[in-house]
Amino acid sequence: MLSSATETIVAQATPAGTSAVSVIRVSGVKTRELFVFLTGKKSESLKSRQLVWIYQSIQKKEEKKEEKKEEKEEKEEREKIDQALLLFFQSPQSYTGEDLLEIQTHGNPLIAKKILDLCLSQEGVRLAEPGEFTQRALINQKLDLTQAEAINDLIYAQNEKLLTLANNQLSGKFQERVESIIKELEQQFILLQGPLDFPLEIESSDLPELNELNKTVDSILKKLERLALNYSKAEILRKGVRTVILGLPNAGKSSLLNCLLEEDRAIVSNIAGTTRDFIQGELLVGQIPLVLVDTAGLSLNLEKLTKLEKLSLEKSWSQLEEAELILFVFDLSKSIGLEEETLISKIRQKNKRAKFILVANKLDLLKEKKVETEVNVNKDRIKPVRVSSKEKQGIKELKEKIKEIFRADNLDFEECKQKELEFALNQRHYFALKRAIESLQKVRQADHLPLELLVFELEFSISELNKILGKSFETEELISDIFKNFCIGK
Repeated sequence: MLSSATETIVAQATPAGTSAVSVIRVSGVKTRELFVFLTGKKSESLKSRQLVWIYQSIQKKEEKKEEKKEEKEEKEEREKIDQALLLFFQSPQSYTGEDLLEIQTHGNPLIAKKILDLCLSQEGVRLAEPGEFTQRALINQKLDLTQAEAINDLIYAQNEKLLTLANNQLSGKFQERVESIIKELEQQFILLQGPLDFPLEIESSDLPELNELNKTVDSILKKLERLALNYSKAEILRKGVRTVILGLPNAGKSSLLNCLLEEDRAIVSNIAGTTRDFIQGELLVGQIPLVLVDTAGLSLNLEKLTKLEKLSLEKSWSQLEEAELILFVFDLSKSIGLEEETLISKIRQKNKRAKFILVANKLDLLKEKKVETEVNVNKDRIKPVRVSSKEKQGIKELKEKIKEIFRADNLDFEECKQKELEFALNQRHYFALKRAIESLQKVRQADHLPLELLVFELEFSISELNKILGKSFETEELISDIFKNFCIGK
């Protein structure tokens, strides 16, 4: 549901729990009334910044008044809750475009709850939905939909590169780029629509040249395709590269996970089969975010496995299907056997798109032995990354190898060129761009198409680009779906 401007919304904007400061946000037509109710001051005394006491609900007491006739008068006695800093932003110069009040209290959850309960006790005031403050900013044209989505990325970004992209988008650069392309398309649309609207008034010599149209469409296609390239990279920054650690039991997979995360996330034992379920952790290698997944040891001898071990094995194979990077770990103190070779072949067949690194663990057991730099795997000579999870040796080299294979696909965000990655595009942006591109490709290939169809495809591409900016919605559900992923108070 779209937010109603007739209702005043309130929410805690800071995380729940004890902290130095709690911030409660109020936005809507009853903001001034709530100020009066909470402080006992007059509406006219509301300033952009002031330190005031917030009071508990009013208790009423009867007193006799000395007059010719005894009359009763209600006297207000207020119980103090907290002294708060109030920041008032008058409409339309506020985040939401409405009267907006931020109440900064001491960070005791009891204080925040009392103030929230007081606000919600008033008629026409309700708790805000997730992202509703930003939704109101969108409705009141304080920002466009791409900027609203950038705010969510800004809040949840786990790396500096995504922060930069989100800020680029929030500043309106993505909006400007899309609007510029829309204007170019609209100019071509007007040139083609004229002869259709006024066929008798326009001479044949005044009909638009298809060569000029094609040149313009070619230029626009390049711009759109360049924009679309941002999506896959932004998704990696947003969600992380799913990195699955596989290998035989007791190869040192859990030890490697702990070593990379620099914490004891997984239980480590010299008893084979300690890990029964998959364990996750997040790691930043340079500017590449990884979601590390430790799995139960693989095996080809299914008849020797217990029911529980078989369930663990199924989970390991299911994680393989989702992997974008595979770290196959083997025990360097033992040579790679037929079972491991068969498993590596099976893994690479099951997931051909995932990047693959062979990791030779337990280097510490071979300090006095000569170690080969390459190993035989299915008649291929592969150079593994040699590590000791126990002694934390080779971890730097493993991280460099990860960066190297992503750099080969231009996904090393430390060296990514500015023009190649500018905005935090999401799936919604990408599919709208894709539909616009497909429509323009039809225009480009339609030398013999009727003018009506060319106009239709141009109009469709303009409509798709407008959807990116939130200027045309097919249903209210679209905007609701976007804001449901926001946090309360934003």
